[in-house]
Amino acid sequence: MEFDPETDMSQGPAKRVKGSWSDAYIAVHGGAGVYGQATEKGVKRVLREACSRALSAISEADDMLIDEDPSPALTMVGTATTVLEDDPLLNAGYGSNLTLDGTVECDAAIMSGKDQKFGSVGAVSDVKNPITLARAILEYSSQQDKLGRVPPLTLVSNGASSFARRLPNYLLNGADRLKPQLAQPASLISPTAKAQWEKWKSRLEDPKYHPPPLSINVANPAPQGPLSPSIYSPSSSYFPYRSPPASPSPETPLSSFSFSYPISTPVDSESPEGVRSSSSLRDVQDTVGAVAWHPKDGTAASVSSGGILLKLPGRVGEAAVYGAGCWAQHQDASADIARSASVACSASGTGEYIIRSSLARVVGERVLEGMTVPPRVVMNESTETISAASNDEDDDTEDGDEGQDNDTHQILQTILENQFWGVC
Repeated sequence: MEFDPETDMSQGPAKRVKGSWSDAYIAVHGGAGVYGQATEKGVKRVLREACSRALSAISEADDMLIDEDPSPALTMVGTATTVLEDDPLLNAGYGSNLTLDGTVECDAAIMSGKDQKFGSVGAVSDVKNPITLARAILEYSSQQDKLGRVPPLTLVSNGASSFARRLPNYLLNGADRLKPQLAQPASLISPTAKAQWEKWKSRLEDPKYHPPPLSINVANPAPQGPLSPSIYSPSSSYFPYRSPPASPSPETPLSSFSFSYPISTPVDSESPEGVRSSSSLRDVQDTVGAVAWHPKDGTAASVSSGGILLKLPGRVGEAAVYGAGCWAQHQDASADIARSASVACSASGTGEYIIRSSLARVVGERVLEGMTVPPRVVMNESTETISAASNDEDDDTEDGDEGQDNDTHQILQTILENQFWGVC
């Protein structure tokens, strides 16, 4: 999510409306994954509920008025993410994918764009809503330590659980609201997640089972010639792709990518719980997240995930890593928030590749740069005309590229091509 104060705040600063703000924004996602038609309806329902609950949270939260909340944007993304974590349709919190040992291990992170505060947890098995623990770590890391110790940004596994139990000892802003709820590890395992684990664990241990290779989308076949090795590699990224054409159409910035799924492994019928039971292990790797903007504290972002199915115990994904799963940033932290450009990003996909490319941070910084740095203006002496050219002095501006330096879709495509796909 990008926010441009010159356009989005054209009607002036935010106004109070019955205890809330009229110019607060929230967006959520259910992650990269494949859903059946019946499940898709349920996912859309919980996404709408997450947005509604987030907006309600900035009016009143446990009888605390919004004027008393120093970080309403953080409250919004945290509230929205807890809704997503509580729904078994999504791979976060309750209903998370199980590890190789059949246990839940969750990752989550939250970040404020105003001051770049960050907190995250990894491989947590006994916290009902991991995002609440990530928020508590963010608040704790913002305080000065009595002995001058550097506070952590991330806590994992037993250490994160221990911090949750000790939290009442720390004087945090809104400590009562931020207190994570500890839970029995088994209570976070949904029936569908257990069934999926049993299904894929048996296939993993069956020497006669061989998963079908990924196939090219029949509606968009790849050209003749070598394809990316990731197309048929068992360890490929979730979204395989083919090389883009030499001159992609400027009208369709993302048209150069061919996203495909196994043709021979259709999605199975819906389970009684409503969660899709896919025939492809890659179809159940989704991560959830949220981004928000509020005139009081600007942007905030969050991300939460149960990780990949049958992951090794102790594996930490992008949802716990700084700059990988989520990012929030302001152009000028000291400037008026309502007049300063800002950005928030929440990512979903194959964690190892997202971590290696610091995807959320790279996208966020580049989009913010595009919002704040105007295209370079070049004078054509022969015709006495001016044209917009690339900000990069080493790049040549091709026909049809003028004015696209600040286009969000073009920025995303460039990052995927040059900095992300190369590590997949």
